[in-house]
Amino acid sequence: MTELKGYGEPLYTFSVPEELQNVDWLQEANRSRIQFDQSGVLGSVTVTECPSLSYGTNQVVALRADQLPGRGFKFLSAGTAIAKLAADGQKEIVFATAGTYGIAAGIALKKNRGNGTAIIPVGSNKEKKESMEELGLRVIEKGQNVDESLNYAYEYAEKNNVTFLHPFADPGNIAGTGVLGLLAAELRSDVTHLITQYGGGSLSSGMLSVYNGLRPEVVKTVVQVAGCSPFVDSLRTGEIKDANDVDYSFRGGRSFFQKLGGVGVGKLNTMTLGLASRVTDEVSKVPMDHVYATMHDVQTDLGVLPEFAAAVGLESARRLARTMHVSKATILAVVTGAKPDQYRNGYLARLSARRKADEQFSRWGKF
Repeated sequence: MTELKGYGEPLYTFSVPEELQNVDWLQEANRSRIQFDQSGVLGSVTVTECPSLSYGTNQVVALRADQLPGRGFKFLSAGTAIAKLAADGQKEIVFATAGTYGIAAGIALKKNRGNGTAIIPVGSNKEKKESMEELGLRVIEKGQNVDESLNYAYEYAEKNNVTFLHPFADPGNIAGTGVLGLLAAELRSDVTHLITQYGGGSLSSGMLSVYNGLRPEVVKTVVQVAGCSPFVDSLRTGEIKDANDVDYSFRGGRSFFQKLGGVGVGKLNTMTLGLASRVTDEVSKVPMDHVYATMHDVQTDLGVLPEFAAAVGLESARRLARTMHVSKATILAVVTGAKPDQYRNGYLARLSARRKADEQFSRWGKF
């Protein structure tokens, strides 16, 4: 069932699985928060302005999830989900990941004395793979992208009689990302727009559900990359859409979805689709090259290179700040971090410089 809602651009909402229809995600997030408050890690999360993304009277600010262990919010989602599994006596798990969720899961399994197997796409980030292995995970490369790795993880769980943990569509993940909604509301009271990127959908489902309960007046936008935008396309059409990957292996490269990292997910899950669609006011798409340029600009502002997935949300915030009908806005997006790569930095800097030149040309025209 889909339902059309009228806020700005007409968007459709999708049904939530029956067992989750009456869940109080604000309550679940507060429960999840207890373990993280006890360890003191949430005190490191701050909100920082991004001058390069701000424009005119509009200010873009970043919720610094990169200051969490594992440099991202998946420390909260995996930490919550695995703690629940451990409490139920399930300590042998398998999951699929593009990399970041695997690092967070490795940290959580080590804390809960569990064992895990991570299924990652072939040719995934070498540094992330090594980090997972250092945390004690068994890492298997299967599939061209996360969608294919997920299918193999299901099969692996059945064959080896271990617990399958979905990397985004799990109530524990949703509750964990909901903690970010609590922090965002507490750390900055003047936010007018909140933007989340959508890959598997746990961030949009959890953070936006909780934040909407606390600050319903704030405009909540979900963004995806052009070429991999099944959530955006589904909300605009009222039909569940998939996105198709593009294989570049014939010329020695990674597939398109692999380049997108955590937001390179082409198949929607009904749980996260339903939850996120209920609390999404606006949707947008951003081009890949502009995301790369924003990675450079954010590194200039914050001193940390955001991972591609985070830069998707930050690029949407940058664009919104330059929208004519928006003024005196405070736009919040989430930063997750990646270690600098000097070669890539040179490429990102060139894209950023090119974009600035194009924008100046558009503003002033030819002399």
